[in-house]
Amino acid sequence: MEKNCPNCNVSDETIKNLKESAAKSQGKDEYDSKKQQKEDERLNNARGKKTKKAVFIGLILALAAGGAVWGLANYKPATSSDKPKIAVYYSSTCSCCKEYITYLRAKGFEVDAKQTEDAITIKEKYGISSDIEGCHTSVVGDYFVEGMVPAEAINKLLAEKPEIKGIALPGMPSNAPGMPGFNIKGLKVYQVPVEGAASEFISF
Repeated sequence: MEKNCPNCNVSDETIKNLKESAAKSQGKDEYDSKKQQKEDERLNNARGKKTKKAVFIGLILALAAGGAVWGLANYKPATSSDKPKIAVYYSSTCSCCKEYITYLRAKGFEVDAKQTEDAITIKEKYGISSDIEGCHTSVVGDYFVEGMVPAEAINKLLAEKPEIKGIALPGMPSNAPGMPGFNIKGLKVYQVPVEGAASEFISF
């Protein structure tokens, strides 16, 4: 038989049920609180990971952008200035000499065109004998380049840097740079040593 509380006229069974209900409610609240706390921790961790990932990606992008800016700032396209300047001494009446100057520029050389009416003095200065003379004289670095020498021969000269005075393509052969026509014999470029006779440098 249920007993009643002497003060509130509520049975012991009812009080017991109320206590159990309150305990369950308190337990549920604690469970929900802990669940919410764990969920908040999970969200915070996820946000932290996303933030770190974003910072890392941002750093990578910043470095990449910085590298690109540095690369662009320091980028130097291949230009004629990558090769030594070549001075071409020519006569104002020589049309093929002007064509040769145009040819050299098209091949990437920076040309200093020097018009002169005293070609003999220039040739004597560089020790160019009459048997290897061309219509004009060029100077690149420490070498002379006599006549309409193909750019490939000049590039070979600059790359190998032989101990010679220079190279020459004698005369005004057909099909040489700046000259029209066809040359069935081809083109032979000579190298001129400091001492001794000229010998073949390269043929085309």
